[in-house]
Amino acid sequence: MPRPFIIICLLFLSPSLAAEAGIYKWTDESGIVHYGSRPGNHDAVNIEIKPAPELPADHATRREKQRRLLNLYEEEREEKREQKARAKQEKQERLANCQRARDYYKTIKTAALLYEIDDEGNQVILDEPERQAEESRIIQYMDNWCD
Repeated sequence: MPRPFIIICLLFLSPSLAAEAGIYKWTDESGIVHYGSRPGNHDAVNIEIKPAPELPADHATRREKQRRLLNLYEEEREEKREQKARAKQEKQERLANCQRARDYYKTIKTAALLYEIDDEGNQVILDEPERQAEESRIIQYMDNWCD
């Protein structure tokens, strides 16, 4: 690392040392600017280091307000992410329900016979009015789930 960079870093890290010692700036024959605690040549200029401004008395309360505001923003972003994830999941569920309804509708339309299972586990073949009722029920289901 170049020496001037190290000196500048030390100055910023230890302002008390900079306040006690003089800081000089000069340019060498090559045009490189240098900083140091002693003048490097006769063109060196003493640099006045000003102390950092003091923080106003209400700085802590402003920082606290800022922190709370940032927390609120983060909570809002998290809530939006959760809403987006829920919407995506609901959309996937709607698509799956729609696809099941369409598949079942195709089955109803192409099947020669439809049956239901009664309470005793026996197959009961649906007559034409029952078949039409089942078809209209599935159409309503598709209207509900399919866009």
